Amino acid sequence: MKKDGRFSRRDFLKTGPAAFAVAAATPSWLSARPASGLALEHGVLGRTGLRVTSVSLGCMVAPEEVIAAAVDRGVNWLDTAHVYKNGQNEGEVGRVMRGRRDTAYISTKIRSGNKQTMQSQIDTSLTRLQTDYVDNLMIHDVRNRAQVFNETNLEVLEEAKQAGKTRFVGFSTHNNMAETINAAAESDHYDIILTSFNFSIANPALLEAVAKAHAAGIGIIAMKTQLGDFPNPEGGLTPHQAALKWVLENEHVTCAVPGTRDFQQLDQNLAVMGQRLGYFEGRELERYAAATSGLLCTDCGTCEGACPNGVDIRDVRRCAMYLEGYRDPGLARENYRQVALNARPCADCTECAVLCTAGAALQPLLSRTHAQLA
Repeated sequence: MKKDGRFSRRDFLKTGPAAFAVAAATPSWLSARPASGLALEHGVLGRTGLRVTSVSLGCMVAPEEVIAAAVDRGVNWLDTAHVYKNGQNEGEVGRVMRGRRDTAYISTKIRSGNKQTMQSQIDTSLTRLQTDYVDNLMIHDVRNRAQVFNETNLEVLEEAKQAGKTRFVGFSTHNNMAETINAAAESDHYDIILTSFNFSIANPALLEAVAKAHAAGIGIIAMKTQLGDFPNPEGGLTPHQAALKWVLENEHVTCAVPGTRDFQQLDQNLAVMGQRLGYFEGRELERYAAATSGLLCTDCGTCEGACPNGVDIRDVRRCAMYLEGYRDPGLARENYRQVALNARPCADCTECAVLCTAGAALQPLLSRTHAQLA
């Protein structure tokens, strides 16, 4: 066991997937209130020095009641964004945190653009969050090295920090994670990185980049940890708790922010704190990864720029994950609006010219996603 109370990491897991106050009127779909008696586990978030709960909260799909319950139980890192639920999510977090700002850290994200637009996003977010500052401000969805070093982004983040509007700065990344994380490790601009990280996509390049950034003092937070509820051809759904344990086994990841839509999921996620991944759970993940290899995007990058019509296949597949994995059409449509024009050619294709190295049948997946979300 490590000095911080977390269990040691087993070698076979380090190779990634290749090795294998709620009101009485609360909606019934929220299930019962979460159980009490939670054993909290904390880790230090890089050079920020912040001690954060190893399982924290991705607020994107969480109802206000679930956010409140998580904070009540000691969860102290809340991840939101300017665009989530068209801004409503920041409002939910703001209402929950009103009067108890010092009980949890708030992290939000703005999209890259011109300086005036980005500064306006920051001020709007602070108003929604009902606070003068956030603990962490991120650039949303950074995709390549050039964006990591974008001068406008860096200037806006630094000015926000100097103005006291944020304590720390960082970025989130869904694509080309190894490239963006390695670039951040070479700079001294970023305190925190929020990256997609799970048993399906954690290839050696990503694992090495995360280790490099951690060594440079950057706090690593994992998202997209459990892949939603993709059906398992062998029966059942994603082994959620095992997938979350797998993420937390990595000593370079301080915390995870799984999306949590009801009290049952909150219970399941928070119960993982302080637990190690068992042998049979590891085997279960290996079997699940093999059974769903044609459904899950491994972010290998080989499809980038490969579509003759210019479609960004990974963007469309992320929307498909929200639709078919998270079972959240609203979230899927919200994200698809950003890529609909780019993805339009998929509607007319009868055969995809791009070969997925993971074996996914791209044409039916992409055209089906476009038909349901456009």
